[in-house]
Amino acid sequence: MAKEGNSEPLLISPSVSMATEPSQAPSSASLLSPAHRRTTWLLRIYIALEVSSIIFTFACINYRDWFRYCWFQFGVQSADNIAVAESTFKQNIDYLRFLICDQGPDYRTTSEKYCPGFCDNVDNLVHAGGVMLFFMLYSVMLGTIATVLHTIKHFNRAYHADLMKPLVISPAISLLLGAIIYLSVANFAAYSTTNNDGLCPADQTVDFTLSTGALLWLCNFVLQIATSAFGFICTAREFRKS
Repeated sequence: MAKEGNSEPLLISPSVSMATEPSQAPSSASLLSPAHRRTTWLLRIYIALEVSSIIFTFACINYRDWFRYCWFQFGVQSADNIAVAESTFKQNIDYLRFLICDQGPDYRTTSEKYCPGFCDNVDNLVHAGGVMLFFMLYSVMLGTIATVLHTIKHFNRAYHADLMKPLVISPAISLLLGAIIYLSVANFAAYSTTNNDGLCPADQTVDFTLSTGALLWLCNFVLQIATSAFGFICTAREFRKS
């Protein structure tokens, strides 16, 4: 029988085990810290705002009633009949220009009689709509890039990105530039009052009038401004932290 003084312990002391195991407390504490939780919610809020703005922008692009003029309601690039009896015309503005202004003198003469300057105005709308569409899609692209980078930062706090402040404000700037150029090229202030002499009640023309699509775009612009401001103030600086 072995002596008691020479016997080896059969179980490792709990104190020894606790001393030799690496501690995970610091990393767990950092994940639960108020600063970490705050950053998480800031990133989530920005992502939600930017995704909402992207969806809103596509809704504006596809909405077909931004304003009304002559016999039609117009979208960014669409033209739908709203006045001519028994007409179901729903096409893009470029096709409307071809059909009325380029196909022959009869349609052109009639349109100019009841809507003075109609063909010049429609020609301007073709170019203005193309510019607006470009800047709206460019805004969507920039917003998508910013959203992807914020999502990466959400899951990997060590991720760094330079020039985040210019990126988060660029979608709003793109929408603003598109609107300025659109209004300049379309030149709505030059639209003359339409003429209804001799027309049936069902065929009455409409003077230039803003419609719900313009309000939809304005709401989207305000949302994008708020999103860009939130990103500039609250989240862009997080991309310089690990």
